[in-house]
Amino acid sequence: MSKQQNPPLVYEQILERIMNGTFAVGERIPESRLAVMLHVSRSPVHTALLQLAQDGLVTLCPNSSAHVACYSTQDLQDIGTLRLSLDDMAIRLAMLHGSRSDFLALQKLAETCAQGMRTGNNRLRRNADCDFHLLLAKISQNHLLFNFQTELYKRVNFILLTHQNAVVNCTAHIQEHFELVDAIMQHDTALAHHIITHHLASFYYLENLYPPEFLL
Repeated sequence: MSKQQNPPLVYEQILERIMNGTFAVGERIPESRLAVMLHVSRSPVHTALLQLAQDGLVTLCPNSSAHVACYSTQDLQDIGTLRLSLDDMAIRLAMLHGSRSDFLALQKLAETCAQGMRTGNNRLRRNADCDFHLLLAKISQNHLLFNFQTELYKRVNFILLTHQNAVVNCTAHIQEHFELVDAIMQHDTALAHHIITHHLASFYYLENLYPPEFLL
């Protein structure tokens, strides 16, 4: 078997095409054409598409065709609700277990995210944004919480790619990362809750889903 026949490598190549926008949202991904493009048989392509479907990036249809995922508002709200619950808990645990070096690492990722926004490097911004929230979960020292966030990582990155206009004020949205780190370092639970709630609720349309008192 050649190196290119390796299913994990084929998976990474298809993932890259999705995450760089080569395959657009909702676009059909024909196994046969993709196999020719990657110089492999259809078997590793099929295996990779099955994994991408588990990751939430590909939708498999009954006729065996595959399409790039297209998230509905309900999908976004479901993911946003889960993220809000996980991040809110991660923040409180980070205040208990985090060190100054941990918080400085969060601050560095916030700076990288801001740099990506300033320079128009959307991929850098997306990756740093996802890494920020993943590190927050790691600092919590709750392995199950970290695993849940890891499973969401690719979905969140994909959402940031395909819903770039979801935030009205991108500068203020990015700034909330810095404000959140400051609140955590000050052990201000109420302020941190307020920041993360606004940060996620505004992006995932949760303000249209839940009554205001639910998000307090």
